[in-house]
Amino acid sequence: MILGSQQERQTHRATSGSGYFERVAARANGGPHRAVRVVHVATQLSGGAAIAAGRLHTGLLRHGLDSHFLYLHGDTKHPGYARWQRRRRPLSQRIAGFLRERQGQRDTQWYIHGRPAGYDLFSSTRQRDGIVFTDIDCAPDVIHLHWISGAFDYRDFFRSVPATTPIVWTLHDMNPFTGGCHYSCGCTRYTDSCGNCPQLSHPGPNDLSSRNLRDKQQALAGRRLAVVADSTWLAAEARRSSVFRSVAAVSAINYGVDHELFVANDKESCRVAFGLDPDRIVVCFGADGIQNPRKGMDLLLDALARSRFKDRIQLLVFGGGAIRQSVPGGMVIHNVGEITSDVLLRSVYSSADIFVIASRYEASGQTALEAMACGVPVVGFNIGGIPDLVLPSVTGLLAEKENASDLRRCIDWLIENPGERVRMGQRARQRVEEGFTLARQARDYVALYEELLA
Repeated sequence: MILGSQQERQTHRATSGSGYFERVAARANGGPHRAVRVVHVATQLSGGAAIAAGRLHTGLLRHGLDSHFLYLHGDTKHPGYARWQRRRRPLSQRIAGFLRERQGQRDTQWYIHGRPAGYDLFSSTRQRDGIVFTDIDCAPDVIHLHWISGAFDYRDFFRSVPATTPIVWTLHDMNPFTGGCHYSCGCTRYTDSCGNCPQLSHPGPNDLSSRNLRDKQQALAGRRLAVVADSTWLAAEARRSSVFRSVAAVSAINYGVDHELFVANDKESCRVAFGLDPDRIVVCFGADGIQNPRKGMDLLLDALARSRFKDRIQLLVFGGGAIRQSVPGGMVIHNVGEITSDVLLRSVYSSADIFVIASRYEASGQTALEAMACGVPVVGFNIGGIPDLVLPSVTGLLAEKENASDLRRCIDWLIENPGERVRMGQRARQRVEEGFTLARQARDYVALYEELLA
């Protein structure tokens, strides 16, 4: 039986005693049995989705699972990671791959070049060479997919996986169930057949989005598949999609964070280390790409320009890219750039009085979760997965979607009420400890693996 919701899985685990994974792990060192092997598949090691997948891998290792991580791009020496090594394909597959590459080049030229500005990524289902099951050396019992755009050809990969091998797919954005976009930006064509895509340069009834969606529907038909979204919002969107509508198990498991690593450091010493003015209110913003319109830095700067306290605010920014918007007069911006060390990132959050996640669209909001773990209240828009994390007037405040004026109101209120700001930060930390740890996330996934293998 596949249990659809997180609550159902928790109830099942609580009433069924020690599960299969726990039993085999307990016997792994003393008998002929081995722990069940899970292989995570991801395109790269950088970016929010890859970080989240890596944290799950770490949590599962700590839980005692035989967890492995297979990736295409990046470099790491952490335990259990392996870069994908492509084995030689039969001649027929190589010819087919060459033809797909030629088609992909034509698609890129026609549909992707010159596409409307302001949209996020758009990915195709067809690749010349990509991961297939026979490339995986360690004989997995469960295949666990993450952000896999560009990692494999849908048809080749899913055809290569044995029918008896269950697949878990963690959704980090909308791409697995759309015609190619990673965020649909309000478009609902993915619930039917796509086509006439507003994100392509030459939309039409049978455009690239329509073909991609058909590829996904055909590749996934009849697969032993459990879909997990990183938020309740994304799970609901996946259930509406024509790709996952028939999947028996579409559930939500929120991200976990290492709450023993992400803790509050001394605020004053952190501000000194970053050269921040101790007399200003520090508002923090961060993203993988701060210039990405979806991340909403323009909305945050607009909100701060309207603030009554802009002369007292110092904006602390981290992430790749440059600040391209004009800076409100009287406000100081301190950009520390891209940060790859969690220890250093912890000090950035600890320097802040308020963290703002200003995304127009966001599946989960990992930066908000990290800030909460460091005892910082969060302000964000009431969109996507952010309400899973931010409880209004408890761990932060939520503004109306894309409303810079309302975002300004929330920021100003927290500046005006320092006692409430501290209290919300404390409650934010408590909320992480109670429901968003790596151990909690690992337990939920173990329960899901157990159900699939029962």
